Order: sequence, then structure tokens, then C-alpha cells
Amino acid sequence: MKKNDLPPIASRKEVETFINLFMKTTSETFCEVVRATIDKSCDMGYIYLSDQKGSYNLYEFRNEKDHTTFVVDFDIDGCLLGIEVFCASERMPKWILDKAEDITSELISMEDYLEEQEKYRKESMS
Repeated sequence: MKKNDLPPIASRKEVETFINLFMKTTSETFCEVVRATIDKSCDMGYIYLSDQKGSYNLYEFRNEKDHTTFVVDFDIDGCLLGIEVFCASERMPKWILDKAEDITSELISMEDYLEEQEKYRKESMS
């Protein structure tokens, strides 16, 4: 299991400090990025800091100065797993954005989902 050598984060202030520093980085020297994804249809990004699956704790960080919102995922020991970034095209560091995998086409719209559900319901009733 790949895991950054970041210590567990214990307080809200530590999360805020990490996010503020990380989002200003210009390279991977601050910490390793395992993978990054972006959904351009809703401008959401996710930065994977570990390949560990699942999260145990979520923390929403909202900076009132610039209205930046991030959701940070932690494992049971308080180690960072990843960061969900709202307004990713503006907020994610360029070096991460440049290598982010575009998952836009992999997602289905709510309209298409409901249409598929209705189709499945009709088929199962006949």
C-alpha cells in the first residue's frame, strides 16, 4: 500500500494549514500525488494522496476569504487519503491539473440515469 510520509492530522488548524500550503505547490516535492481526476462537467477534482481504498473520516474545509471549498478524506489513523476540490480548474495546482485524468465522459447525467432506471423498470415488469 502506497502512503505518503505525512503525519496524522489532528486538528482543524492543521488541515487548513496543509490545504493552504498544498494548493500553492508547484511540484510534487511537498507530498506525493498518487493520482488526480477531474470532472469538467461540474468542475470537480480529486487528488489521491494514497492508493488506500475507502475513507473513514471526512472534513469539509471552507475558506471564507476566497470561498474555496475542499473535502478532505482521512483513514482511521488520521492520515490523509485525498482531497476533493470544488472549482478544480481554478483551485487545483497547475502541475496536478495538467496530469489529472479527465473522467467527465465516465459519469452519467441524472437525466440519463433516470431514463435508464425507467427503462429497466419497464423491462422487469414485462
